[in-house]
Amino acid sequence: MIDSRELQREEIEQVWTIDRSEVIEKTYFLENGALILKPDYWNMHGWPKTAIEKNTQHLVDCFDHGGWFYGLFDNDQLIGVAVLENRFIGQPADMLQLMFLHVSHGYRDQGCGTQLFELAKRTARRRGAKRLYISATPSEHTINFYLRLGCVVSTQPDPELFALEPEDIHLEFNLPTQDPVHIRHAGLSDAADIVRLIQELAESMAVQSPIAVDYAQKYLSYPDRGILLAEHAGAVIGLLSYSIRPDLYHAAPTALIEELVVSAAARGLGVGSTLINAAETLLREAGCVEISVTTLPDNLRAIEFYHAHGLTDEAVYLEKHLEDQDDPTG
Repeated sequence: MIDSRELQREEIEQVWTIDRSEVIEKTYFLENGALILKPDYWNMHGWPKTAIEKNTQHLVDCFDHGGWFYGLFDNDQLIGVAVLENRFIGQPADMLQLMFLHVSHGYRDQGCGTQLFELAKRTARRRGAKRLYISATPSEHTINFYLRLGCVVSTQPDPELFALEPEDIHLEFNLPTQDPVHIRHAGLSDAADIVRLIQELAESMAVQSPIAVDYAQKYLSYPDRGILLAEHAGAVIGLLSYSIRPDLYHAAPTALIEELVVSAAARGLGVGSTLINAAETLLREAGCVEISVTTLPDNLRAIEFYHAHGLTDEAVYLEKHLEDQDDPTG
């Protein structure tokens, strides 16, 4: 039975256990913008040691900056993998590179490659990409696979990727459009959605929140506080709560992002980025000179996300939970 799941960082080196053996009798060449198939014999066996050393580091770097790694397993043996970059490329910058897609020899032509490609499409679309970019080995089998899926030869190959693999066939795939994410201010009638999202955030940290509808409505009545909601296809899928306060040191208002949560089913759509960008615009217009946020020190994905949006490590945040303290009056 074939199982599938995302790979962990420590599993990256397992990609080299995939059996890439293949007898190639014809390869494609790009001549005057047209694909030309020519006889070209290659007997592929295993992965060259130099390629393993070089590409392992590339894959680790990709994982560390948010790349998507997905594997197919037969029992515990990895038999197929797809890797999607998290850095946008192209003009305009609307493409994500399908960096790696391989299926072991004995499992080809059984739909495994198509399954991985479809998952990569879905993930790229959720992350806000409009196109996929593929630098593909020019073998007849590989190129025909991508052409059947609807990929086309890139008319403007990425210069950096083309310089790395000038003999590859550089392809693109246009992703279907999706409904936009809308940002709006929360109202009293949104209290149930606010509670749902905060509880989902708490559950993700294996804790519980005492929030209820009445408190969510009370929160909305406080001055200098607000909640931005993200809607997609008519559903509330994310929120960002903030507070504005006067600051003696800056002699001006500053802002704190209190909670930023995106529903698990909607992650990868760019909802978090849309929310924080909207909040920055709103808070700047409110006269705030600084925005701060807190997150757990081991939440590396969140820290990387905030760094990507211009927030830096400038302070240590300390807490004391008063409700946990004994009553000093006895």
